[in-house]
Amino acid sequence: HFSKRWPAEYYIKFIEDVYRRYGWKSVLVGGPSEQQLCAEIAARAANEAAASLAGALSLMETVALISGAHYFISNDSGLMHAAAAFRIPQIALFGSTTRELGFFPVNPRAVVVENPEIPCRPCSHIGKPACPKGHFHCMKTLTPERASGVFERLIKQYPPAR
Repeated sequence: HFSKRWPAEYYIKFIEDVYRRYGWKSVLVGGPSEQQLCAEIAARAANEAAASLAGALSLMETVALISGAHYFISNDSGLMHAAAAFRIPQIALFGSTTRELGFFPVNPRAVVVENPEIPCRPCSHIGKPACPKGHFHCMKTLTPERASGVFERLIKQYPPAR
């Protein structure tokens, strides 16, 4: 759902920052409906910092890939819960939904990034095809810089396995 998606340009900036700071490439995953969006994000990221496997893997293959990830950054989604099940250090980006609705990642290594000061949150527990108010502040205020700061703290707390 659109209202649960971090903007593509934010993912691009975040991916580029991770590559610039740590030299790590990102792998984008998702279903067939996200194939085009993820391919565009990967293509637009500088230095070939990302590859997309969205739509190319079955759900079981995607979950297997996630199980081996060092970190997982996502929207509030089913794959977020898969990463949580494996206790992968993760960042969950919550825009139109809130943890109080019960869909947060049950993972002691998870950090939910959200803006509780947006008065129209939550507008839905499952997401909407567009922002009902037309401004999408719930996601636009979750900047790539903020996510990068959270990611840096996550790395310090949970260094990657060698």
